[in-house]
Amino acid sequence: MSFLEGIISNLSCLRLLDLRSLWFEELPKSIGNLKHLRYLDLSDNPIMKSLPNTICNLLNLETFRIYGCKQLKELPRDIHQLQSLKFFIVTTCQESLVNTKLNELSSLQSLHFNSCESLISLWDSDNIWLLNSLKILYIVNCPKLTSLIKDMKYLVNLQVLEIRNCEELDMNKGEALQGLQSLLRLVIQNVKMASLPNDIQSAATSLQYLFFLDCEGLVELPDWLHCFTSLGVIHIRDCPNVLGLPKCISQINSLKRVTILKCPNLSIRCAVPDGEDYPLIRHIPEFVLDGVTFTANQSH
Repeated sequence: MSFLEGIISNLSCLRLLDLRSLWFEELPKSIGNLKHLRYLDLSDNPIMKSLPNTICNLLNLETFRIYGCKQLKELPRDIHQLQSLKFFIVTTCQESLVNTKLNELSSLQSLHFNSCESLISLWDSDNIWLLNSLKILYIVNCPKLTSLIKDMKYLVNLQVLEIRNCEELDMNKGEALQGLQSLLRLVIQNVKMASLPNDIQSAATSLQYLFFLDCEGLVELPDWLHCFTSLGVIHIRDCPNVLGLPKCISQINSLKRVTILKCPNLSIRCAVPDGEDYPLIRHIPEFVLDGVTFTANQSH
């Protein structure tokens, strides 16, 4: 504590403070005096249980990293005051973020929830429209999460959405992906999902990259996939129960690359040159099947 207080009192003009992998239970309240601070990294501190609310006085803070702080009980109550914050990555023990007012951070561009092992719900739809600067949202290793943000349609500038290892999250319930009209990249890994949710069709003209990883419940790709007129890359890995490709995939002229790895049914149906589904994708410039790359010219 005395070490940290010395830094704060003697270096009041600090712009960057990196305290990664240091073992301290709490920060001094005087952290709020670093008025010029732009970057604060408290990541990988396994014993830190709380943050002083004075940290919310850092009104010029643009990057805040508290990843890997698995004993952090809750976020500061006035975190919504960090109106300059653009990048935020967090690990917390909280079950819900409804009362955190994270959805009022109007400058936030990149938000990462990582290894929040007790997290069940994010926040309600109140004031979610204030997150209209958000471009990147990562939700990773949150095994108890059961629902996404309501009214995602207000995230009008969201370009990247990655949802990984959220085993209790059912992507086919509700309309969580509705209205994401600017989405460029969607990555879904290890969630409950039988097919791509219908509401993602709101990104039909924008989506360019689509990844399915470790989705054992996935059995099909939708027959409306051809509506994605900008889709350039499809990547399917470790989805053993996908039975085949939709016929409409032959109509996606924007496709540049399709990758299929460790999907036994698809490996048979898409075998080059005699697989039953191979004619559907032979027009694609680059096709990767179980590590072997085929080009359209080679296939013909």
